Amino acid sequence: MIKTIIKILLIITLALSIFWMFKVNAVDVVVSEYVPWANCTEWWEDIVCSIEPWFDSVMWMLQAMIRWLAFIAMMWWVLFIILNWIMYMMWEDKAKIKGRIIKTLLWLILLLLSWVVLHLVAPWVYTG
Repeated sequence: MIKTIIKILLIITLALSIFWMFKVNAVDVVVSEYVPWANCTEWWEDIVCSIEPWFDSVMWMLQAMIRWLAFIAMMWWVLFIILNWIMYMMWEDKAKIKGRIIKTLLWLILLLLSWVVLHLVAPWVYTG
């Protein structure tokens, strides 16, 4: 009997939460600087940003962060490849530098594979 009552209360709670979920409006927040993923407008002397429901603004923030981190990582590994190649041309111990170049290329391949996995799991990161 108690299990049945708990199940009914759980179903009612879920139904009400779904009903109230559709009633969500955007939240306006006063900030001191423009936020890139929020709809910011100037209102008198303040900047008011509108945070949209459904976590759209969080997705935009994550999208921007992942894109910037991927760009920085890509530039970092390209720089490492160039520096290792210069070291390979100048140094006597070519085997050690060759190992560093191979490790750098493997990390670059891992970065590209992470891009593929991220594109399959969350395509909104690179398509939005």
